[in-house]
Amino acid sequence: MTPSLRTALAGGDRAAVSDLMDTHHGFAVLLAEAVGAGSATVRVVERAWADTVAAVVSDAGTPVRASLLGAVLRLLREDGQLDETDTHTAAPPRAGFFLPPDDRWAGWWDVDVPSWPAGRVPTAEQVLHAVRRLPLRQRTLLILRDSARLSADETADSLGVEPDDQGRLLDDAREAYVAYLDEEILAGDVGAPDVAGTPDHVSTPDHVSTPDHVGALDVESRGIRGETGTRALDISCDVVFDLVGAWYDGELTDNDQNAFEQHLLFCPPCLAYSDRARRSLTALTAAATATVPAGWADRAAAALEQARGTHR
Repeated sequence: MTPSLRTALAGGDRAAVSDLMDTHHGFAVLLAEAVGAGSATVRVVERAWADTVAAVVSDAGTPVRASLLGAVLRLLREDGQLDETDTHTAAPPRAGFFLPPDDRWAGWWDVDVPSWPAGRVPTAEQVLHAVRRLPLRQRTLLILRDSARLSADETADSLGVEPDDQGRLLDDAREAYVAYLDEEILAGDVGAPDVAGTPDHVSTPDHVSTPDHVGALDVESRGIRGETGTRALDISCDVVFDLVGAWYDGELTDNDQNAFEQHLLFCPPCLAYSDRARRSLTALTAAATATVPAGWADRAAAALEQARGTHR
């Protein structure tokens, strides 16, 4: 946060408070709804904002989004609305996806990869339904990491899961979420028309941040070629399947990235799955659509102004 913004907030500048809320509010509402806050969502999020704005004014180094989402979870815990005793994880749905070890083509697809209706992207409601089918810890992690784009360290502070323990849990959550979202879409409740590349409604808001390297999976246009496709056959489909999360996070080495995309060039099922996973994860950020209710920024600004007068 810039010193000028902190000064504006400390002074109760209504426009500064409003801009801050507009940037992060949707993620707080999405998190509360995803973890099952229900009718308490509005009350909890407003309280979380009061705590966060005060923290930001007190300490300019406060990460706003992480502080806000952490406050939402803390308040729900205090109100007894989070059942964190259930720590089981969703079973990865990959069973039966790939040919068995004794098959000549072990590790390659053994099922038809689901496809979404042409020209459709998930609605926010479909995304929320899919997320809420996950166990609590996984759905919370998915929102914090893939929707709000918090770092592993920020997520650890809010969720209590150490960074080293988040990887496998997040991979399983993503895998199950993509499968559940498939079911939501194929059930017939279609979304808005899709466009080439990342959907417009994902990239338009200033607060939305998707990985720079993640765009439409048009591998040919990226100059990836193989004279015989030998490198594409170096890794099997089940390996590519496991690398999708690291690819999305931009964590593959240059060699692994090239091998991954070489494989996609020669394997339509893996290309289809990877592209659908990308669209599913991008939709998590786009689902943070809630707007700040009227009067919230005014009340927060007034509270800051009052606090400043009290401490003069």
